[in-house]
Amino acid sequence: YSVTKGVDEPLLIKIVRVTPLAHFWLFALGALCYLHLERIMGALSHLGRGPLGWAIPLAAYTGFAVLLAPSLTEWVADAIGFVILASAILCAGLVAPSAAKVLGGNDISYGLYLYHMLVVNMLLELRITGATGVMATLVISIALATLSWRYIESVVLHRKKRALTPADRFPA
Repeated sequence: YSVTKGVDEPLLIKIVRVTPLAHFWLFALGALCYLHLERIMGALSHLGRGPLGWAIPLAAYTGFAVLLAPSLTEWVADAIGFVILASAILCAGLVAPSAAKVLGGNDISYGLYLYHMLVVNMLLELRITGATGVMATLVISIALATLSWRYIESVVLHRKKRALTPADRFPA
C-alpha cells in the first residue's frame, strides 16, 4: 500500500484507475454499509464516544498501511485499508456534534470531497510523497475546502430562499 503507487505508471493505467468501473466495489461496499448502518454504528459506537473517537481506527489504518500492507498484494491491501479507513470516517460521524463546535459552524466536508484528490494527484505528479505528501495533502485540502466554504458554498447557501423538496427535484 504505497503512497507512491501510480507515480511511474503509464497514463492509460492512471486513467483506468480513476474510472468509476475500477472503484465500483467501493460503491457496493458503501451501499452494503448503508443497509446495515445501525449495526455498524452500534459496533463502532464504543470507539467513537470521545472527541478523538476517530483516532483509534485512523491509527489502525496508519499502522496497517505502514506495517502490513506492503507485504500484501495491492488489491488485498486496498480492500482492507479502505474498510479500516471507512470505520474511521464512520467514527468521525459519531463525534460530528463535537466537531461542529471545533469548526465553528463551517462545513468543509464537501470541499474536502471535491479537492482532496486534485491535491493528491498534484503532489504525486510533483513526486511529493511519504509523510511530507500526507501532511501537504491535509494542509492544502483543508485550506482549499475552507476557502471554498467561505467564499462559495456558504455564500450560495445564504442566497437560497428555500430547500428543495423531493417533488422539486423529481417532478411528476
